[in-house]
Amino acid sequence: MTRVVDFDAFRAEQKADPIILKLGGNEYKLPPALPASLALDIIRKNGDDPTAEMDTGSLVEMGNAIFGGEESFRLILDDNSITMDELPELFKMVFAQYNGAPEDPNPESLPDSTPAETATSL
Repeated sequence: MTRVVDFDAFRAEQKADPIILKLGGNEYKLPPALPASLALDIIRKNGDDPTAEMDTGSLVEMGNAIFGGEESFRLILDDNSITMDELPELFKMVFAQYNGAPEDPNPESLPDSTPAETATSL
C-alpha cells in the first residue's frame, strides 16, 4: 500500500489573508506568511532579532523575498523614497505583523483588492 502525504490539501485549508502594507497612499499585498527559507536564513544570521545589523546584500535578499521580488521591492523603495534610516523600521513593522501584532483596527476600510499597478502578490 502506498502512503501519501497530501501537503497540497493542508495548504488549501489554510487560506490565510495577505498582509496589507499601506505606504505612500498605496496598498501592497505581502504574503500571508514569511517564506520558510527567509525565516530560517534570518534566524541563522541574526538569532532572535530579525532586524539586527545586516549587510546590504542580506537586506536586499530579505526585501526581495518579502515584497515580491527584486522589481517589486525596488518599486516600493523608489516610489516611496524610503531612506536607509527608514528601511529597518519598515522591516520591523512588517515582521511585527508576521509575529502576530494586532491587525488594522479598521479592517473594513481596506478594499477587497489593491490597484493592479501597486499590488504585489506572491
